[in-house]
Amino acid sequence: MTLVSIIITCFNSQETIEGAIKSAVEQDWNDTEIIIVDDFSTDNTYKLLTRIARNNKKIIILKHACNLGYPAALNTAL
Repeated sequence: MTLVSIIITCFNSQETIEGAIKSAVEQDWNDTEIIIVDDFSTDNTYKLLTRIARNNKKIIILKHACNLGYPAALNTAL
C-alpha cells in the first residue's frame, strides 16, 4: 500500500518539469507514488514525462485530451 502520493500537474512545462520530478523522486519517504497530470501540453512536456517515467516505476502519467485547467488536473490526479 502506498503511504504517500505526490501529485504534480503541468501544462507546457518542458523547462521546469524535470526539476519538479527530481525533487519528488528524492523525497525520503519509503513508500511513494508520483502522479503527474499533463493538462494537454503543446510543447515537449509529455515526451519528457514518458522518457523519465520509463526509468521509474513510481511515476504514473495521466494526460488530458484537452486543456481543462489546474483544478481539473488536480481532480484527475485524485
